[in-house]
Amino acid sequence: MSDFFVHYPIHDSGPPITNKKPATESSSRGANDRHPISLADQIFLQMPKEIVGKIIEPTHVPMMAGVSNATRQKIKDDRIEFELTVEQLKVHLGPERLFESLTAAVNTYTFIKLEFSKFRITQEWVQALSNVVAHCASLKYLDLCECRIGNAGIQALEAAWANCALLEHVNLSLNNIGPQGGSCLATLLTHCTALVHLDLKNNRLESDGITSMANVTGENLRLSYLDLEGNKLDDDAGYDLERLLYHFPGITHLNLTRNLLEDEAVACLARVFKRCERLKHLSLRWNGIQTKGAGILANALKKTKTLENFSIGRNYIQGNGVALLCTSLGKLPVLKIVDFEMCAMKDMGLFLALPELTKFKALESLNLAVNDLYASIESLCEELVKFNTLEKLNLSNNRIVLKDVEHLLHALIQSPRLQSIYLHNNKKANEISTAKTHLQEELTLTRNTRMDARGNLYNVTDV
Repeated sequence: MSDFFVHYPIHDSGPPITNKKPATESSSRGANDRHPISLADQIFLQMPKEIVGKIIEPTHVPMMAGVSNATRQKIKDDRIEFELTVEQLKVHLGPERLFESLTAAVNTYTFIKLEFSKFRITQEWVQALSNVVAHCASLKYLDLCECRIGNAGIQALEAAWANCALLEHVNLSLNNIGPQGGSCLATLLTHCTALVHLDLKNNRLESDGITSMANVTGENLRLSYLDLEGNKLDDDAGYDLERLLYHFPGITHLNLTRNLLEDEAVACLARVFKRCERLKHLSLRWNGIQTKGAGILANALKKTKTLENFSIGRNYIQGNGVALLCTSLGKLPVLKIVDFEMCAMKDMGLFLALPELTKFKALESLNLAVNDLYASIESLCEELVKFNTLEKLNLSNNRIVLKDVEHLLHALIQSPRLQSIYLHNNKKANEISTAKTHLQEELTLTRNTRMDARGNLYNVTDV
């Protein structure tokens, strides 16, 4: 949130300037002496517009700067809850006074949201941050994305989690949290039983960090979103990932992209996936999974009836692995998005997978980019008309030449619901041929695309 009631400079004492009729010098000075503006009130006067609860009168924004003491007291009595973004406060108060001001504010007002995103919190201030969070008993949303708090920061916060029983959303991504922070995250998961969303991507937890996190006690049926992308998790983390996920059977979104997981870790995950009956989004992109791991996943996911989005792109599962997955995934009733980018399918893999792909019940988006499918385009075009639900197809980086574009365009128009085919970055392959076969570097075919007798592509809406 970016809109704040900031229409005046911050004063150390004395009321802010309002639109009221100017008072005499003596009366103005007397008012200042009687009603100094505390740090807590300075925080309040910069509250964002989107507050939880009914906004107090008057609603005219500039007049909020002149809120009376009686009105402030009413807010305290009614315990109206506020959402606070730090970006504006640090501009006006400076980092030195920020936590001092917040400490005063949390003792006066009730906060349900604190957003510190991209605010550099040095080791000097991590304890102050912990004190602020610990005093926010009603806190539901905490965003510390890219604050670079490190292990010292997460260890300081450990003592605060016990006072945050209502916390639902925590973003700790891009904070350089290492294996030593794993036990602190286990404390978070143990105490914050209302937690729904936990984002830990792009840290460096590694296998030891997951081992510590897996020591969480109890079962959290509410946690539905867990992001562990880019944490250098390898096969040694497989068993502990299984232990960790066992505590969260209600998981719906699981992101394990850009790790080092191989077939052994996949075998561990497969066992716990059978327990995750609500799983909707699963990403295993950019790991080290091969054909054997794909077969294990295929067997584990065939009963995951809620799965809507599955991504295993940039893994060397080859054509056989893709075919095994398609056989199982095709039976899922609501699967809409499938990503097989750069899976080393090649022509044989597409040949094996196509009959199963056409059986998908709800497939809307299919990514087959970077798979060397240039020799199979005609076969693909013949099958495209059988896709009853497909709307988007990505064939970028497949060395497709212009003569195949005509076949694809015809199939697109003839298909029941297909709206677009992405053919980006096929230029290099076409440079091998004659100049007339060059494709645009970023080419997307739609139902409005046409090709003239010379092979030039144009949009019918442009004519």
